[in-house]
Amino acid sequence: MADEVNESKSVDEGKENTEENIEAEKVVVSEADGDINAVEAGEETAKPKSKKPMIIVIACIVVVLIACLAVFLVLNEKNKQAHVPVPVSFAFEASGYDPQTGSGIPIHVEGVDLDNKTVSETLLVDAGSPGLELLRGSYDITVAGSPVTGSGGIYAVPDTVTHIEIAEGNVTINGESFSFDQNEGSPIELPVVVFTAIKPQDVTDKQIVAVRAWMGDVGFGEETIDKFADLIIANKKAGIAKAEEEKLAAWRTKISGTFSGVGDAAGPPSMRIKCSLDGNKLTVRGALVSKGGSYLSGSEWHFILTDKTRYSYTEEITRSTTRSDFVQCFPSSFVVLDIEVQDGYVISMDTHA
Repeated sequence: MADEVNESKSVDEGKENTEENIEAEKVVVSEADGDINAVEAGEETAKPKSKKPMIIVIACIVVVLIACLAVFLVLNEKNKQAHVPVPVSFAFEASGYDPQTGSGIPIHVEGVDLDNKTVSETLLVDAGSPGLELLRGSYDITVAGSPVTGSGGIYAVPDTVTHIEIAEGNVTINGESFSFDQNEGSPIELPVVVFTAIKPQDVTDKQIVAVRAWMGDVGFGEETIDKFADLIIANKKAGIAKAEEEKLAAWRTKISGTFSGVGDAAGPPSMRIKCSLDGNKLTVRGALVSKGGSYLSGSEWHFILTDKTRYSYTEEITRSTTRSDFVQCFPSSFVVLDIEVQDGYVISMDTHA
C-alpha cells in the first residue's frame, strides 16, 4: 500500500515537472518571438534613406564649379588679350636718310603700362617699321638723338613729344582718340616726325659726342660707334672744304686774260694798283689794265692762287722764283705787276723792279 502511494506521488510529481517544463518552454518561445519581433522592428528602422537630396547637392556643386571655371577661363583669356603687345609704326621725314645704310632712329619711351609698371626705354626704329610694341597704358615718346646717314650726315634733334594712350578698343594720340581693333594686327601709326639736316661744316664736337652716347644706350659696339663717328668727321671736313670752295667761288672775279698795273714805284697815284694777299686770295685795287691797254671797269678784283700758279721777277731778264720767296717780298714796291688769269684763277705773276 505504501508503495502504491509512493508511486502515485511520483507520477504526480512527474506530471507537475512536465507541466512546468512546458510552461518554461512557452516562456522561452515567447521571449524568442519577442526577440524576433524586435529584430524585425530594428531591420525596418535601419532601412536606407532616399539618395535624391545628395544627388541634387552634388549637381549644384558641379554647376557652381563649372560656372567658376568658365568665368576663370573668360577672365584669363581677357587678361591674355590685354597683355598682347600692340605694334607701333613710325613715320619720319629726313632728307638724305636711307634706312638701308643709315644708323636707325633712336627713340625714348617713358610711361606706365596696364600693370602700373614704369616703362623707360631707349630703342632703335626706322620709318614704316613697327620696331616698337607697347602694352596698354600711357606713354610719352620722344626722339633720343640724331640718326646718321651712310655718308655721315646728322640732323637737329626734334623736341616733339608724342603722347599715346592705349586702351581696349581705343587709342588716343596727342589728345585725339579713335577706335582700334587690336585683333586685326595692324600697327598704330604715329604722327610724322620731321628732321632738319645740319650742314656738315656746322656739326659740333658736342653733337658727335651725343651721337656716340645714344648709340651706346641702344647697344651698338665700339667698332660700329667709331665707324659712324668717323663718317661724321669725314663728312664735316668735306663740308668745310666745299663751303670754302663755295665762298671762294662767290668771292672770285671770274675773268680771263693778262692784266698789268703800275706799282708805288712808278706813275701817279690815280694810275697805280694796290695788292694784298690773304692765304690763297689775291685782292687787286686801283687801275688794272688789260693786255690791249684798256682799263678794266671797276676798282677791285679778286683772284685765287693755286698750286700750279707760277711766280717770277724781271730785271734785265726774267727769273722764276718760288711762291714763298715771291710772297715774302710782295706786296712791297714794284714798278709793274703782270697777272695772267683764267676764270679768276692766277696762272702766273711777274713783277718788274
